This record gives sequence, structure tokens and C-alpha cells, in this order.
Amino acid sequence: MSLTRARVMVVLALTLAVTGSPLSGVALAERTALEESQGSASGSAWTSVTLAMQANGTNGTSGTNGTNGTNASRPPDSDGDGLSDANETGRYNTGPTVADTDGDGLSDGEEVKLYGTDPAYRDTDGDGLSDSIEVRKFKTNPKKRDTDGDGLPDGEEIRRGTNVTKRDTDGDGVSDGEEVDAGLSPTKRDSDGDGTTDSTEFNRTETPTPSSDGGGTNAGTETGGNESTNATGENPAEGSNQTGPGFGVAAAVVALASATLLLRRRA
Repeated sequence: MSLTRARVMVVLALTLAVTGSPLSGVALAERTALEESQGSASGSAWTSVTLAMQANGTNGTSGTNGTNGTNASRPPDSDGDGLSDANETGRYNTGPTVADTDGDGLSDGEEVKLYGTDPAYRDTDGDGLSDSIEVRKFKTNPKKRDTDGDGLPDGEEIRRGTNVTKRDTDGDGVSDGEEVDAGLSPTKRDSDGDGTTDSTEFNRTETPTPSSDGGGTNAGTETGGNESTNATGENPAEGSNQTGPGFGVAAAVVALASATLLLRRRA
């Protein structure tokens, strides 16, 4: 076997081992044979093997250890929070050496990439709850002050003991915010204990607070009845079709005329 053929076989074998591709091995082996036939045999076999390794990315610029490969060079991330140092200092105003700049319990990378919150402010929506508490404990929106839209910020609901993800905690038909504004309890269906739910009283346009007469409705706000009392306390709707003092005068005149006529007949 000639030296050239031997070298070609070596190139073919090594290339197959490196690339796993018979075609790549044959192509490089042919190149080696051509170089040797042209008098450039010195080192050509090993040059071909090196080319094969580069083609496979073993030590090349696009392979495993290359600049664009699996272990490619990445921008520095000193604190390992998932944000490059350059982005932390130039874009997000966070500390490149502190993984959780605002100390809210979420890493800077989590805030930017997962939740869209501000990595430099621990309470992005300003509702009184930290971003971490919202997403991990209460399952509320860290970018929305009032997650359930009931009129109360999430932080206030937690302090009052209401359900931060439910508009009407006590299920009485009135939202938590409306009850608080009216001075009622958002955790009691019947705030004044009169046996009627807050929702029913609200629908009557009544204020559900104790009345002066002992009833369940505030005095002066009852509008559900059909009776109307005049200033003297009499109810003109009862009895005959009386319409007021004019009726009494007319009746007296008629009675007087009748009596006069009766006396004349007797005389």
C-alpha cells in the first residue's frame, strides 16, 4: 500500500470517527489524495482531520465550544439572575451583583421575563402587597391594584379579611367595595342583623342600618309602601273618597238646606 493511500485511509477513518458522516470522510480523503498528488503531502492528512473536526464543531467557531454553540460565550451575568450585567445597569436600573435588587422575593430575571413586574420596586402596582406575595401566596395580579375589581385594593382586602380574588366575599349581592363605602361589613350578608340581606335592602334604596322605630330600615328612607300620610296624620286613602276640608263645608251646606226645607213643609 502506497504512503498516499495509507494516509487517505487514515483520514477517512479519523473523519468518520469525528463526524460520523461517510460522505464527509470520503470528501476529505479525496482532498488529501489530491494534495499529495500535487506534492503537498506534508501534513495534509492531519490538516484534513482538523478540517473535519471543525466541520463537526468539536473545536470550531460554531460547535460545542464555539462562540455560537452550546457553551458559547454569553454576556456576563455576575449575580446569575438571568439578566446580563449590561441590561441590569443600562436598562432595568438593577444591581448586577444582586439577584433580587428590590428584595421582594423574586429574582430580577423572574420579574422581567415571567411576570413583567418592576425588578427595582418591590410592589409594582402599589397595592400594599409585595410582588412575590401576590404571585406565590394570594395568586393575585402583581400589576393590578384591585385584582377582583370590587373597588378595594388587594392590600386593603387582606387587612379587612375579605377574599382578594372575589368581588363579593359574603355573597350578599353587594360588592366588597360598595359595602365598605356604605359603612357595612363586607364579610356579613346582613350587616344590621334585621333579617334582610344587604342586597335586598340596597335594591329598595334603603340604607341597611337600624331605624329609630325599631324596624330594619332607617327612618326617613322607607320608600317601599304605597300609603301616604298627610301633615295631620290622617290617611285620605281610607274610607270614602274624601279629598280634604272642602268636602266638610259642602256637606254642612247641604245638611242646612235640607233641614230648612223640612221645617217649611211642617209649618
